[in-house]
Amino acid sequence: MNNRVKIRRFARALSCVAAVALLLLVPYVAADDKKGDADAKKPKPKAAAKMTNARLGALLKKRFDKLGGREGFWIVPIEAEKKGEKDILLMIVTDERANRMRIMMPVRKFDKDKDKDLLLKLLKANFHSALDAKYAVNGDTIWSTFLHPLATLQEADLDNALSQVRTLRKNTGTSYSSGELQFGGGEPEKQPQPDL
Repeated sequence: MNNRVKIRRFARALSCVAAVALLLLVPYVAADDKKGDADAKKPKPKAAAKMTNARLGALLKKRFDKLGGREGFWIVPIEAEKKGEKDILLMIVTDERANRMRIMMPVRKFDKDKDKDLLLKLLKANFHSALDAKYAVNGDTIWSTFLHPLATLQEADLDNALSQVRTLRKNTGTSYSSGELQFGGGEPEKQPQPDL
């Protein structure tokens, strides 16, 4: 048998297999089309409203009586927890062009020479217990921070962020946690070392 005959027989067999497969798939494709039509008739959920400085400002005004600052840089004095301490400033900073939002509170002064052990604790907390709020160091200050894209920020995200930033600041020196949960359950005895 020559190659041409083999190729013709193979082509016929292949076309038969394709025809059988097509016949078997037609009912499923038709069912999917009907399902697709039904899905198209269902009302689509409303897309969440895009967060803007104006909308964020209105939400903050509802939450804080003493809201200061200006659009894109709001300041809220939070009453000190201990007598004799000054009020703590909670800051909300946005940049609509860069689509960023940051909530932050100063935690305490940072001395790079004396606080090396503390810095390690903060980094570990960022991994295990700080959840969405994180510690940051800028200049000589340790901060409790929360960063998020501004446009997709939802009202529930805002409330969660405000709570976590305040809780993380409060728990510095104890649990270093921004909430009741911890991711993973703490630092294991021996960390696996990734190849870098």
